[in-house]
Amino acid sequence: MRRGALALALGLPAAVGCAGLIGADFDAHRISVTPEAGPVDGQAGGDAAVGCAHAQVPPNKAQGKGLGGTKDFWLAMYTIDYGDGDGVPAAATYANIGYDLDRVCTALGDPPVCVQAKHAPKDGVGGRDNATGELLFEVKSTYQIIADPLGSKKDTAMIQGGAFSILFHVTGYNGLPDDDQVRFEWYAPAPFGSDTGDAGPRLPPTWSGTDRWPIRIQDTLPDGGIGALVVDDNAYVAGNVVVASLPRGTRISGGSIDFDLSGVFVTATLETTAQGVAMSGGTLAGTWGQAQVLGGIGKLFETAGKCTDFPIYQQLKSLVCSALDISGSGVPLPTQPCDALSIGVAFTAKPVLAPTNTIDVPLPTKPCPPATDPLNDACLKDSGAGGG
Repeated sequence: MRRGALALALGLPAAVGCAGLIGADFDAHRISVTPEAGPVDGQAGGDAAVGCAHAQVPPNKAQGKGLGGTKDFWLAMYTIDYGDGDGVPAAATYANIGYDLDRVCTALGDPPVCVQAKHAPKDGVGGRDNATGELLFEVKSTYQIIADPLGSKKDTAMIQGGAFSILFHVTGYNGLPDDDQVRFEWYAPAPFGSDTGDAGPRLPPTWSGTDRWPIRIQDTLPDGGIGALVVDDNAYVAGNVVVASLPRGTRISGGSIDFDLSGVFVTATLETTAQGVAMSGGTLAGTWGQAQVLGGIGKLFETAGKCTDFPIYQQLKSLVCSALDISGSGVPLPTQPCDALSIGVAFTAKPVLAPTNTIDVPLPTKPCPPATDPLNDACLKDSGAGGG
């Protein structure tokens, strides 16, 4: 394909061709992280034997007390930060986002829980695992020709404009700094205002506490009711921080990349505002399986009708496969190749009203046949753990 045609197909500057992407040095901007010894402020930590902080979620201080409550509130994600710093090294914060998911500190010499890929990053501060944040930073800083539609700044602008968000619903809360059990629900809503039909232009959210996001009809219950994608009935609040753990199917969709995560921790400080309960200092941390990663980045190319046989997709695939750092199973497998990327995401959320409307949002037509569909792709042996 001619250079100009390639750039046009991807919406990229025509002056930049494949060589500028393929020949780039992925490690040129890697940031050196100084590991942190001792406990992390406000969190359990400190393995004296290895001097690793082990950043963890706050423990359930009121466990077993049966405090109970009746408070019920909805929130929508307002900002999202992968730690990519928009590709600027001084602004990248991925090493400070997330949790120590595998309970080892590779930056201090601990052996990994699986055979890591060639370019798997070392843990961040407090043993934090966030290979995804570093990968996005590297793509933003090194692969500029595809970087513009990616990253925290772009996705936050899309959220605040109503293109996508995540809805959180907390019930059974007592309103105090500590509550031993609350219900935490996660929803992936339809675009804001997409339920207004032809009533006028789709206006963005006001973020004043009165917004009401619609729910995709695909995510409703069999009886047509509003249903959460994932739920934790044993979430809790510790020191005003809500803590939830969510299983497979924790999705973030509608932004520059689709995320389908597993074993996710969600923590955020609950704050009472004039508009309602808000969340600050939020963290999502979990694992992103290799097939889900490739399907997620494939979205970038599918919008231009490109599939797994597209050269730039293959280059990004090799970067993903060379960065796999963690076991998606959640258990140590020291002789097996790592099969997932760790991820840490910082966020804030603002109060909204409970959704009442559902809307049919048709799935986009897949341009790729099954043989070249990124969702069916996987890291090959020679490009995964131990490979190039």
